[in-house]
Amino acid sequence: FNFAGTYSVTQYGGQSELFNLNGTLYATPIPSTVLLLGSGLAGLVFWRRRREAKAKS
Repeated sequence: FNFAGTYSVTQYGGQSELFNLNGTLYATPIPSTVLLLGSGLAGLVFWRRRREAKAKS
């Protein structure tokens, strides 16, 4: 999937900036994406439970 675009950003002082973006998006294998997301969520759950256990002691 290819994409390209020009974006304009105007600041409060009236200055305008143009950004040109060009690139290609590649497909990400689903199993590795799910593994990465799952391990991140498990880490957040572990971190929160550990934080709550420290608060109780």
